[in-house]
Amino acid sequence: MLDVILSLLDVFIGIFTGDWEQAWTGVKEIFSGIWEGIKRILSAVLETIKGIVNVVLGWFGTSWEECWFGIKTFFENIWNGISSFFSGILTGIQTAATTVWTAISSFFSTIFNAIYSVV
Repeated sequence: MLDVILSLLDVFIGIFTGDWEQAWTGVKEIFSGIWEGIKRILSAVLETIKGIVNVVLGWFGTSWEECWFGIKTFFENIWNGISSFFSGILTGIQTAATTVWTAISSFFSTIFNAIYSVV
């Protein structure tokens, strides 16, 4: 709050003295002070909620960090499963395409060699 009040003084002093740069700096400091205040309030609220969650989870013999690790591990395993599934499909497509290309190449190579032998 003190930062906002001092910034308001900067704005009014800048306006009354004609120092527009000081007035603009005061306006920026007002919004900066308000933003910092909002961040501090939200941080305090989140820390309070985290403390409450830790107390409740403590009743069950666990903590927020353990729960978060479990959630994170769960989603990492899902992602790894999806990733390996599509990786397997892409590997299969690549293998099939290579096999087809080799067969076509071999077919035309055999025909070319037969024509070359006859000629």
